[in-house]
Amino acid sequence: MRGRDSEVISACSRTIRDTAGRLLERAQQAGAVRADLTAADVMMLVHGVVVATERTPEQADRLLSLTLDGLRARDKDAGQDAGGNKDAGGEPS
Repeated sequence: MRGRDSEVISACSRTIRDTAGRLLERAQQAGAVRADLTAADVMMLVHGVVVATERTPEQADRLLSLTLDGLRARDKDAGQDAGGNKDAGGEPS
């Protein structure tokens, strides 16, 4: 792709990545999702579900549910930063 189309796609891609990053940060601060997740992880997982269900759309809900279950925070995630490191007080750094 060249010209305007590639510029539009690039702008959309940046917007999606930036928005995913902000949403993920808020979810991590709220303790709703794993502290070790990155926006790139979420984007790859979503892409994987989309590709995996192209020929079996009836599996989309099940795969998305499994993916979301894996993203949710667990007790052991409390007090960790995005790299899985604890600060001195056990609070996210």
